[in-house]
Amino acid sequence: MMDEILLMSAGIVFVTIFAIVLFFVFLYILSIDKSKYIYPKDIDETEQRRAGKIGELNGISFIKSALKKDDYLFSNVTVIHDNREAELDNVIVNKHGVFIIEVKNYSGELYGLEDDYEWDKINTTAYGNSYCKKVKNPIIQVKRQVYILAKYLKYNGIEVCVEGYVLLMNFNSPTDDETIIYDKENLYNLIHPHHNCLKPETISKINRLFS
Repeated sequence: MMDEILLMSAGIVFVTIFAIVLFFVFLYILSIDKSKYIYPKDIDETEQRRAGKIGELNGISFIKSALKKDDYLFSNVTVIHDNREAELDNVIVNKHGVFIIEVKNYSGELYGLEDDYEWDKINTTAYGNSYCKKVKNPIIQVKRQVYILAKYLKYNGIEVCVEGYVLLMNFNSPTDDETIIYDKENLYNLIHPHHNCLKPETISKINRLFS
């Protein structure tokens, strides 16, 4: 009888020790630097979307700080012309013209030229590991948007010059292209040139299309 009790006690101790060992192994696995083993395609897309949303909101706030009281700002505008669709982050309409502001919240270091279809985006983790991801060149993207929006407005009886600019929220542009916005004063001057080209009735007509 005593042997059975001792055997049972030993079994309980063994199971307990085994469970403790498994627990610490589990903690060790969680602490492993997984960044050494991930590739750009494995990065959490939810985190990317969250960063994009934050960048979008910060971009709107940045743009609003450069507006005058008679400027109109429209965000998340979609236009379609000749079966070609363009999703516009922000469109400013004022007496000086129509301006598209494409906002990007690209982090890290960017490498590329204004005519490259894609740029390289280099990020470094907290553990010192770097990874590279390809991102679309926003300069080419906004030029496409300008073309489609200008054609869309012309189709609706409004022939006006449309200008497009890129706002990189981390101000990490790899190029000094004139399309890139560098600070709030630069943005203010771009959307408030010295010449006027839109009459109040034309502005109202454009605003109705975007409302």
